[in-house]
Amino acid sequence: MSSGDARWTDLWPGFLKALHRRAVPIRCDDFGLCAVDKGAGILSHPNGKGCAESTLVRAPYDPRRRAYLLQEGPVFLINRLDAATEGILLLSLDEAVATAVGDSFAAGKVHKAYHAIVLGQRTLQRERWTDQLRRQRQTNHIEVRTGGPLRAETDVLPLEKILSPHGPLTLLQLCPITGKTHQLRVQCAARHAPILGDELYGDFSVNRSLRRSGIRGMQLHSSRLRLCYSLAGNLRHFAASAPSLPDFLGRWQLLRTDASLRCGPSDAPRLLGLPATPTLAKFGRPRL
Repeated sequence: MSSGDARWTDLWPGFLKALHRRAVPIRCDDFGLCAVDKGAGILSHPNGKGCAESTLVRAPYDPRRRAYLLQEGPVFLINRLDAATEGILLLSLDEAVATAVGDSFAAGKVHKAYHAIVLGQRTLQRERWTDQLRRQRQTNHIEVRTGGPLRAETDVLPLEKILSPHGPLTLLQLCPITGKTHQLRVQCAARHAPILGDELYGDFSVNRSLRRSGIRGMQLHSSRLRLCYSLAGNLRHFAASAPSLPDFLGRWQLLRTDASLRCGPSDAPRLLGLPATPTLAKFGRPRL
């Protein structure tokens, strides 16, 4: 590590102490870019009073700088996930890195993969979903509308489908090309394939049935991320995979076990490079 890294490494102990106990750092590069595996129910940043205990970092937040203000210095939030979504989130302990990675997001140079369990059975073939979205003024919800001002594109790969006691279900891999608010949730719902547990756009009766069977929360997971960014004239590469993905797939395994009839090949674990029976991931602190 160069001497120029000393400033952000001095932030590291304070950052770990302030990080929510259900948000686990999984990788940090030599320039202060960090990937965190966020649990469901954690806010990416404060959105009102009385939410400090459920916020990603226990520190004051500056929305203008998009930074948590630790005593040791600022920690910059690069991207956001809905509170109900679990998986990979990026932060930076260096402002120049945060700016450079933000530019990569704006330029579409960040490749993201999500996994979702949705209601309904999708054909097991690749698709690209393209929609125009619009925000409803009265409810603040996002909807698909012809002529809407927000273009949303997502590459979709259905991995497996089953018939369960809750209805027909499909496990999807979703790779958003654009990054609009609630994009994946709205695009799934618009195709009559709402994400299980979605309390805004989902099927509320199915959600109640799932809770009675012990499956709670929205079944959407930010699984993998890959990007490159330019810093001081040099191109840097960064990639991360969420250790919590096997736990997410464990819920699919539970639904599969409860299914009365399997309607698709059991290829999901193989396609994801995971064991046939997902197990709880063990992980520790990232290597610097």
